[in-house]
Amino acid sequence: MNSKLRIAILASTVCMSALNTAFIASYAHAQSIEDRLTDQVKASPDAQMFIQSDVLVYDNDQETVSAEGNVQVDYDGYQMIANKITYNQKSGRLIASGKVIITEPNGHKIFADKIDVTEDFKDGFINSLRIETPDDTRFSAEHAERVAGEKTIFTQGAYTACKPCAENPEKPPFWQVKAKKVILDGVTNTVRYEKATFELFGKPIAYLDVFQHASPSSKKKSGFLRPKFSQDTKRGFHLGVPYYFALAPNYDLTVTAHGYSRQGFLGEAEWRHRLENGTYTLKIAGIHQLDPEAFTTGSEDRNNENRGMIASTGKFHINPKWSFGWDVMGQSDRTFSRTYDIGNYSNTNITSNIYLKGLDKRSYFDLSAYRFIVQESNQNLQERQALVHPSFDYNTIASNPIAGGELGLDVNVTSLTREKVDLSDNIQAGVEGNYNRATFDLHWKSTYTNTVGMSFTPFASLRGDGIWLDNEGQLASNQIEPSDFQNDGSAFRYMPTVGLEMRWPILATTANARHVIEPIGQILLRPDLAYKRILPNEDSQSLVFDATNLFSPSKFSGYDRIESGTRANVGLRYSGTFDNGLNLNALIGQSYHLSGDNPYTKNDLVLSGGSNGLETDVSDYVAMLNMDTGAGWSVNNRGRFDEKNFDVRRFESELAFRGSDYSGAIGYAFIDQSTNRQFEKDRHQVNAKLSVNITDEWRLFGALAYDIRESEMISDKLGIEYLNDCFSFNLALSQSYPAYSDGEIDRSIFFSINFRTLGTLESSQSID
Repeated sequence: MNSKLRIAILASTVCMSALNTAFIASYAHAQSIEDRLTDQVKASPDAQMFIQSDVLVYDNDQETVSAEGNVQVDYDGYQMIANKITYNQKSGRLIASGKVIITEPNGHKIFADKIDVTEDFKDGFINSLRIETPDDTRFSAEHAERVAGEKTIFTQGAYTACKPCAENPEKPPFWQVKAKKVILDGVTNTVRYEKATFELFGKPIAYLDVFQHASPSSKKKSGFLRPKFSQDTKRGFHLGVPYYFALAPNYDLTVTAHGYSRQGFLGEAEWRHRLENGTYTLKIAGIHQLDPEAFTTGSEDRNNENRGMIASTGKFHINPKWSFGWDVMGQSDRTFSRTYDIGNYSNTNITSNIYLKGLDKRSYFDLSAYRFIVQESNQNLQERQALVHPSFDYNTIASNPIAGGELGLDVNVTSLTREKVDLSDNIQAGVEGNYNRATFDLHWKSTYTNTVGMSFTPFASLRGDGIWLDNEGQLASNQIEPSDFQNDGSAFRYMPTVGLEMRWPILATTANARHVIEPIGQILLRPDLAYKRILPNEDSQSLVFDATNLFSPSKFSGYDRIESGTRANVGLRYSGTFDNGLNLNALIGQSYHLSGDNPYTKNDLVLSGGSNGLETDVSDYVAMLNMDTGAGWSVNNRGRFDEKNFDVRRFESELAFRGSDYSGAIGYAFIDQSTNRQFEKDRHQVNAKLSVNITDEWRLFGALAYDIRESEMISDKLGIEYLNDCFSFNLALSQSYPAYSDGEIDRSIFFSINFRTLGTLESSQSID
C-alpha cells in the first residue's frame, strides 16, 4: 500500500479527533487544541495500519490514490469508515466522502458526508458534520472549516446535551443552542457565537447577537460564572455576580460582587492554590450595612455596621503516611457568615480545626485542635463552647503475635478550656476553666475454636488515666454534693480487666432456608474504681444501652467514664436466609452486674447515671429484629424493655420501601421520660418520607416529622421535580413549627433549574 495513502488516512483521523475534542471534550480530560493535536500525532511506534476496501485505485496521471467501496481503516485505536477515501499527492489534500464515521479511542464519534483536509492539518472543511461524545453531548453543523490551524468555524451550528427522540429522531431536542456562526479559537481557547438563539422544545426563548464563553477544551478560562439570586425583608433583593480569574494552571481567584437592595454592596473573594504536595484556600468577605435597623432589635446583625470574615482551608501530604491541614474561620461578629450565606460557612454551628494525621498498616495518629463557633446572637452560647488545644489519639497493634494473641495500645490526650460553665436544666455539660486528661489503654486478645465450632476469645487490658483540673467556677448542678466534686488539682485512676467471650454458631438447614442460631456469653472481671470523687464528663455524655453495644467492654461512649466491677453480658443471635430472598437478623440479650460497684448507678455532672437500663444488677432487655424481603421492602427494629414487666423504655422502628415508581420510609421513635432526665414527658415521634414518580420525568416528594404526644407537626416538606437526560427542575417548600423554631413558623422555599453542561440556577430563601 502507498505510504502516502497511509499517512493521509492517519492525518484525517487525527485531525478530526482533534477538532472534535476541541469543541466538546470533557473538562476532566480537556487540553488546548494544539496540545491535543500534538498528543494525537504521537501515535504508538508499534502501531500498524489495516485498510479494507472493495477497490484500491492508483491514478498516475492525476497523482491520486483512492480506496473505494466499504472502506474501513483501523490505526492505533482509531477507526474510519467511508464509501471512498482519496489522497491527492499534488495538493496534499485528503478527501473522505460518503457516510464518513470516525470513532476515537475515547469513544467520540464524528459523522460527516464529506471531509476535506490538508496533509499538515492546518486547513480543511467538513460538510454536514455531527459529533457525539460518550457523555451524550452532540454538535452538528452544515459546514465546518479549519483555518491556519488555529480556528475552526462552524456554519449553522447547533449544540445540545439531550438525546434524540427514539421514536422520532427528527424531533427537536428538549433544548439546544443554535448559531449562524460558531468560532472555536484555539489560541484564546474561547467559543464565540454569532446570531445565537436558545431553543426549548424547538421554540426560541432567548436571543443573543453575540456572546462568548470558555472553550470546553480548556481546563481553565477567566470569565463570569453563574449568578446568584435571593430575596428577604431584612437584606432586600440580592444579586451576586462571580468572576473567575484563571491566573495559572495551579492557582486561581474568584471575586463575587453582591448587591443587596437594603444593605448595599458586599465583596467576596476566594483564592485557591495547588502546590506539589497539597492545596490551600483563602476566603474573605465584607460589607458596610446601609440599613442595620432592618434586622431584629438587639441582634448581632443590627448592632454592627461594618462586618466581615476571613477563612482558610488547607490539606498537605508530607509523605504517603502523614498529612496535615486546617479549616479555620474568624469574623467580626458572631453571625455575619450565616446572615450573608457565605459559602461553606453559613451553618449555625461551625467547627474550626487544625490537624496532623498519620496512618500506617497497623497504627493511627491524630493530633487536632478545635474551636466551635455558634453563629447566634446569644453571647452565652459562644462562651460555653470548649476550645480544644489539643485532642490527641494514637492507636497501634503489634505486628507479631504476643502470647499467641493480638497486642494493642490506645492513647488519648484531651486538653480544653471553657470561658463559662455549660449548664442547662441541672445538666452541666462542660466545666468552666481548664480540663486536661491523658489515657493509656494496653489491651490483648486471642481467639480459639474447638472441633464442634465453639469459639473462645480471652482478652485483657490495663488502663490508666491522669487528670489535671483548674476549674474557676463552682459546681453548678444541684444534683451533686459539692464535696463529691473535684474542680481543681490532679487525679489518677487505673482499671485492669480480664475477660472471656464464648460463641457457638449452630447451623440448621431446611429445604427452603438456612438458619444460624448463635448463643453468646461474655464475662468481664474488674475491681472497683479506686478513685471515688466525681470528675468532669466531656466525652461520655451519651449513654444509650441497646443491642448494638450489648457486648462492648464499656457502654460509656468516651474516655471520661470508666466501667468497673464484674459484669456478664449474654445474648442469642439468629440469622436466616430463605430461598424467596427474605433475610432475617435478630438479637436479644441482657447484661448482669455480678459484683463490685455498679458505675451505671452513679450520677455525674450530666446525670448519666440511673434510668439507663444498667442501673440494676439485672439490666433491661435489649433486642433488635431486621428483615429484608429482597423485593425492595425492609423493616429495622430495636428496643429496650424493662427487665421486670417488659414495659417499653425505648423503641425505634423504620419501614423502608422501594419500587419501580416509588420509594420512601416511615419511622417511629419512643423514648420513655424516665430514661432521660432532660425530657419532661415521654417522646413519641413519627417521621416519614415519600417519593412518587408520576411519569418517567415528573416526581412528587415530601417528608414530615410529627410529635404524637403533643399532637403537633415538627416539620414538613413538599416538592416537585422534573428530570430528563439533559434538564432538571426542582421546587420545594419546607416548614418548621413553633415548638421547634423559637416560637415562629420557619418557612423556606427552594428552587433550581439545571441545563446539563450549561449550568445550574438555584435559590433558597425564607418566607415571612
